[in-house]
Amino acid sequence: MKVKLGMIKIAEEAAQKLLASDLNVKTAWKLRKAFNILKKELEDLEEVRIKLVNKYGTPDPHNPGSINVSPEKLADFLKEFNPLLEQEIELKYSPIPVSEILEANIDFSPIQLSYLEDIGLIYDDVNNLENLESKDNSEEQ
Repeated sequence: MKVKLGMIKIAEEAAQKLLASDLNVKTAWKLRKAFNILKKELEDLEEVRIKLVNKYGTPDPHNPGSINVSPEKLADFLKEFNPLLEQEIELKYSPIPVSEILEANIDFSPIQLSYLEDIGLIYDDVNNLENLESKDNSEEQ
């Protein structure tokens, strides 16, 4: 699946939330393998971002060890960084059916689920979801 680097960055928090959840071993293993691929891309992206911050930034005299990009240099920074976020890469991992993560009772916002789906980490296995919903409804009655 082809995904933009910026989308991976946006989905990072939701992916980490999923990774920190208690899942069955099979699902956790697939997730770990997929997250290792995502982590490598995120590390590479962060390395480039830091190089650009060092290139366009200046040390913050009030916060030793911190570098700030001034508003005057921000446009130059973004001119180099934004095209990187638009770069499409091929991700090769097996997506996880949503039904496999439902059992973990993880609180996700709809947008977080959308992000995970956009990077191909999860997919909506509708038939299983409908079965789970009808099971839940029958247990409530």
